[in-house]
Amino acid sequence: PLLRTAAPRIARRLSTPHDAPQGAATAPTRRCLQQTATPSTTATTRQGADAAAQGHHPRSLSTTLRQPAMEDLAVIEGASAPSMEELHAAFLRISHKTEQYDFVHPRRVLRSAAAAHIEDIDKSQVPAVEGNVHSFVSLSALDGPGLRWVMFVQGCKFRCKFCSNPDSWQLGAGKRLTSKDVAKDIARALPYIRNGDGGVTVSGGEPMLQPEFVGAVFRECRLMGVPTAIDTTGMGTRGMWRGILPHTDLVMLCVKAPKPWVYSDLTGGFTQENMLRCASVCEQMGIPMWIRYVLIPGYTDSTYDIDWLTQFCADHARSIQRVDVLPYHTLGIHKWQELGLTYPLEGQKSPSNEEVLSFLRFLRSRIGPDTLGVEVSATGVE
Repeated sequence: PLLRTAAPRIARRLSTPHDAPQGAATAPTRRCLQQTATPSTTATTRQGADAAAQGHHPRSLSTTLRQPAMEDLAVIEGASAPSMEELHAAFLRISHKTEQYDFVHPRRVLRSAAAAHIEDIDKSQVPAVEGNVHSFVSLSALDGPGLRWVMFVQGCKFRCKFCSNPDSWQLGAGKRLTSKDVAKDIARALPYIRNGDGGVTVSGGEPMLQPEFVGAVFRECRLMGVPTAIDTTGMGTRGMWRGILPHTDLVMLCVKAPKPWVYSDLTGGFTQENMLRCASVCEQMGIPMWIRYVLIPGYTDSTYDIDWLTQFCADHARSIQRVDVLPYHTLGIHKWQELGLTYPLEGQKSPSNEEVLSFLRFLRSRIGPDTLGVEVSATGVE
């Protein structure tokens, strides 16, 4: 508790020179869907194993609430921020005790809806912001931890070949609502959210394209003590992220494909740059991340892809808690047909149950509990 209280003050002290002056639509279909490991991967893997052998688990950092702070905004703007190790050293200087924190892989524990307190935000300072909404799902067990109230926003620039919701692409379409309207709907679901130890997830479309709206909804959630999650491709700019990430408890990042050329092919010509930058910012801010990985035979199931995921998790060890493997499916093809669009992956097969299990076993051996401490799961696997 002392570290959580003192961290913002310590961070400002560490990042400020000593001589500086003071003050300076229908419910959407679910989106289920040769580089070797570098020495840094091996080192990180060994470090995680050593920590486990000593009785420390990578997820043992005892923090239950992500408070938005000026340090968050400094990271988004690209300024240097003190590392967790620096905060730890400063903490020891003032407390002379270690508590029960694990600084080998310092991860934030996800905030519990049942235990969350109402954040100290002035309600009058939370504006009513309008946004475009595709649809809502009142209770979901597929969009984050626990039971989730999910809002799917309208608008996305990507044109993913495996997209299950092409009807959410068009910018400016959908229902026009205010963040206050959305908050009222969330409030009605609070008993279920809390009993299900869940929270609110904003998906899409692409939520990062409506930062003011999504940020205002998340601030309303803070007033109610509800944990927040965003399901994103990492699209947008630092300016867009500035309005959302300081109020976000979990980022569910869809990485699409490890190979740059496959990523571009599957997304309609986009590069990995924004996704990688977003992951880096989340790592610096210490925001927990779940990676969403669509397993498509012939596209994202190679040894190269496993190596890339291993390195990616090692590079973002503070934030990445889980990798969700989402087997490719064709449940959204009817929406392409209804819109008069040609489905670009016509004839593409879904991975078999055994193929998914084989991929999971290989991935767990590289990043699982005995190595990097990352949970690996899959949707719809028997």
